[in-house]
Amino acid sequence: MNMLEGTVTGENGEPTARLDDGTAIRIAPDRKVRPGQAVTIGLRPEHLIPGISVGTPLGGRTMLVEPTGAQTHIVFDLAGQQVTAVVDGEYPARYGAVFEASIASDQVHVFDRGSGMAL
Repeated sequence: MNMLEGTVTGENGEPTARLDDGTAIRIAPDRKVRPGQAVTIGLRPEHLIPGISVGTPLGGRTMLVEPTGAQTHIVFDLAGQQVTAVVDGEYPARYGAVFEASIASDQVHVFDRGSGMAL
C-alpha cells in the first residue's frame, strides 16, 4: 500500500486530505476525521485507475515501468513521493511521461498519524 502523510481539510463539504505540496485527496464522508487532523493516507496500487475518470485525479512523472505479464507496475511521483499503481499489462506506460490516474474516495484508506488507528 502507498502511504502518504496529509492533513484533513474540507472542500465543498467533503473531507479531504491535503498533502505537503497541496494535492487534495477526497476521503469518503463516513470516515471519522476532523479538520486539522494529521493523517496517513493509504492508496492500494490496484485502486489507482489510469486516466481521470472517477474520484480524485492524481498524477506525476513516471519513474519506473515494470511489465509483469498480465499487469504492469508503474511508479510515479506524487507530491515528491514514489507511488505505485498496478494497471493492465497492455497499458501504454512510458518512462518520463506523465501518468494520470484517479481513485474513488471510498477506496482511500485513512489512518490517524498519532495512533496508527484506521479511521
